[in-house]
Amino acid sequence: MSEKFDIVIVGAGPAGMAAAVQAAARGVKHVLLERAEIANTIYKYSKGKHVMAEPSQVPLHEHLAMNFEADAREVVLDRWASDLADAGVNMERSPGCELMAVTGKRGEFRLTLKDGRVLEAAHVILAIGTSGNPRKFGVEGEDLPFVKSHLTDAADHVDEQVIVVGVGDAGIEDALALARHDNDVTVINMFEGFPLAKAANRGAIEAAIASGEIKEHTFTTVERFEPGGVWLNTREDPFFNFPPPPADPANDFFVECDMLIARIGALPPRRFLEGIGVEFESEHREAMPRISDICESTVPGIYLVGALAGRPLIKHAMNQGYEVVEHILGNTVSCAEMPLLRESLAKVGGTVEEIVDRMRQRIPIFGSLSRMQLEELLVESEVHQVKAGDIVYEHGDFSNTFWTILDGGVAIEVSRPEDDEEAASSGGDEFIQLAPGEFFGEIGLLSGRRRTATVVASVDSTLIETSRGAMYRLIKSLPDLAAAIDRAAVVRRLEALFRSLPKSEVAALAEASKVETYQAGQTLFEEGDESDGLHILRRGSLVVTRQRDGRVTVINHVRAGEYFGEISLVRSSLQRSATMTAKVLSETIRIPPATLAELTKRHPELRTGFERQARERLVRDERVLANPGSAEMVNFLIERGGKEATDLLVIDEALCIRCDNCEKACSETHAGLSRLDREAGPRYAGVHLPTACQHCENPFCMTDCPPNALMRHTNGEVYILDTCIGCGNCAGYCPYGVIKMKSVGQPRNRSFLFSMLFGWRHETQARESGDGHELAVKCDLCREVPGVQEGDRTVACVSSCPTGAIVRLHPVDFVEEILDRSRGDGRCEACGRTH
Repeated sequence: MSEKFDIVIVGAGPAGMAAAVQAAARGVKHVLLERAEIANTIYKYSKGKHVMAEPSQVPLHEHLAMNFEADAREVVLDRWASDLADAGVNMERSPGCELMAVTGKRGEFRLTLKDGRVLEAAHVILAIGTSGNPRKFGVEGEDLPFVKSHLTDAADHVDEQVIVVGVGDAGIEDALALARHDNDVTVINMFEGFPLAKAANRGAIEAAIASGEIKEHTFTTVERFEPGGVWLNTREDPFFNFPPPPADPANDFFVECDMLIARIGALPPRRFLEGIGVEFESEHREAMPRISDICESTVPGIYLVGALAGRPLIKHAMNQGYEVVEHILGNTVSCAEMPLLRESLAKVGGTVEEIVDRMRQRIPIFGSLSRMQLEELLVESEVHQVKAGDIVYEHGDFSNTFWTILDGGVAIEVSRPEDDEEAASSGGDEFIQLAPGEFFGEIGLLSGRRRTATVVASVDSTLIETSRGAMYRLIKSLPDLAAAIDRAAVVRRLEALFRSLPKSEVAALAEASKVETYQAGQTLFEEGDESDGLHILRRGSLVVTRQRDGRVTVINHVRAGEYFGEISLVRSSLQRSATMTAKVLSETIRIPPATLAELTKRHPELRTGFERQARERLVRDERVLANPGSAEMVNFLIERGGKEATDLLVIDEALCIRCDNCEKACSETHAGLSRLDREAGPRYAGVHLPTACQHCENPFCMTDCPPNALMRHTNGEVYILDTCIGCGNCAGYCPYGVIKMKSVGQPRNRSFLFSMLFGWRHETQARESGDGHELAVKCDLCREVPGVQEGDRTVACVSSCPTGAIVRLHPVDFVEEILDRSRGDGRCEACGRTH
């Protein structure tokens, strides 16, 4: 005779254990079934691995009799085993406990186990996770012995060539551990960046790649395995595309390895779930099961929790397990994040539940999300109440969050005055108007780079700003959402370029266009090639070169937001006039020649704009070719400082007298430690780039600062607050060695030199720790110096130079000025000198 239970919980991961502990606490007749080890995913972690308590801002339910704090794998597992025993959980653990089938209905479920037993249950909680169903490559040779699904102990591998496929937390931690044991490690990233990883892991892997300790292939997939290595393929696909389209065999390349670790995640056991009646959100292979606001599946009485329900993070899963038991018992329970949500939404008006309902009703891309998913999203979002005319963000700001409009509306500025001469069309609105329910900021979300437009509130509005990481996690579980965001990004770019076109034509143009991705160093097209259409650079940067007298000359560079390729379209010959090469990972929207020809035939004013721009560029190119020295200088700057820098310190060696006043001035200004090294750094043709912070577009140093002491101004300046605790994380993450740990604790007096420079009297520096411990220091552009205002370049190193040899410049502006040579005397407008 089968045994009957009120609740059968399948799977002893964090969610299942929390559900069992709560069922035991409530006196509910239950059983927890596990076919392997408790917390089997964590049990498979490498020895001593640190288990993080994420999300850090989310608390556990107050009445959950189960503990969790970040600690070593072994400590966490022991603690959970004790919690289960202390709570009196009824658990059965053996291979025979594997669930094979579920039949019946609510109150009358029958569960068939692998050992032949049949259990009866009123309710079923499935917490089986996804790790038991690892995602497969689906390619030839993946059963070869060197292909592994996890790493047991990194210390077992020394001086090996190892490839790690997948850049989530597990893949990153494996790669870092293997690198520490002197292995040659390469990570394979299907896309770009590490938005799904925890902050500490993201910073560590970025620093390791920047320093050369670990190699990385981006936008790369596995094609097939053979003894001794793996064939990879670098694709040219849209940023969000699940799964990617078929690869071009021409891009295949072979990499040798002793071991390959596949950290490519896992999928819900779809065949099993659909076999018991559970429906999924869509037919897409990445789709998740459909669940209600209380985690009930489409089969009444069967509940899905944890990774199976799209909540793989431990604290989320534990809270979910607790909540589901309370819901089954008929108790009203708020999510653990409710206090945080009430505080953040206090100014919006209405309860959290009412606001979530409004979001689902008014914002189409959130319409299919469950209440749980939206509440989780709001925890990592900030709600803004803005007035008409308020600037939401400005062109060039350093931010990559995603924005949705709950109430009101915004206007996106599609061109700036200095760019008007480059617009392909004239007339039409200068702003794209967005209404409630629409979203913006998707271009920054995609690229992770500075903003490409200014956004202003049209009326009083309620806007929701969501972190990039939260959006990536959502996108990963909802591929249709990913496609919608990517389509919107393409349309917005085309609207900005063709602002006189009606929306219907822009939409048709977007449908005909193709998004293409290029790796750093990859050639888009060569001089003399037949035109493949007009390109709009969506992200990245490109260098334009031409052949002249047997040598390659850099004649220009292209920044995100600009278009190119129009010259070959308006000339009698359709051949390319120059070679275009990606300097960093770049992405373009390509409009095919036939599509563009039809468009310009219908709208001749567009062709007129292209012709004007083509003439201006050809004249400019010829001027640069006539002065190869300027082109070589541009190439030097792009190679040595123009990729990531937002602020370059440049020394004209013809004027420098080696007095070291710049270093002394910096030292006197900053507690006796100079933040620059005048002698170090690359040189070319009399231009010297000394070692100093360049305030990178993508600053690794900011990745993992426990007290959040590293801040970034919207103009790009990175600086350190007095709340620094001296942990040294930023110095470790910086690949350029420009952050130093300074022992502080003694007051010091400013010198007479700086009294003269800045008009100070002798005074004691205010910043003093009092205990002599170390703090992180770096160039902050003298933002705390009296009299130096925001945007003022009168910094100590520059002001102290007696000959004016040292200047601070924005690298992009410097390059532009060298190319433009706008002064009749050949002097650079950026610094007033001849290069």
